[in-house]
Amino acid sequence: MSNLSRIIIIKNSTQTVFKLFDLGVLPSFIKNTLAQDRQWNTEIVEVQRNRRIRWHSSSGEIETKGQVILNALDHDRTELVFKLESTADPAHQKLEEDLKRFKEIAENSEIFSSAIVPHLL
Repeated sequence: MSNLSRIIIIKNSTQTVFKLFDLGVLPSFIKNTLAQDRQWNTEIVEVQRNRRIRWHSSSGEIETKGQVILNALDHDRTELVFKLESTADPAHQKLEEDLKRFKEIAENSEIFSSAIVPHLL
């Protein structure tokens, strides 16, 4: 399995950052980072509100598992740790771009809405 791990610091609370994932951003991260032309199903296996989301593939052409961990650095800064293991080779550059875009969204409350967020990732 290939391993991929990235850490970014976001200028916003863990509650706000978690809310973005709650709006359905996580599936886009996984799909964009792995082979987009292959099919698989992903199941969320653990959710610790404002702290962690873990998932694994439940069927399909790719085996994958991973997690997003949120650590509060203070009241308005969050460390986001993204970890992914997969039988497909992850697109490192695509993940970097997605994390950069996610950071911009999470730090800009004007574009933080469920109507806009899914279209940005």
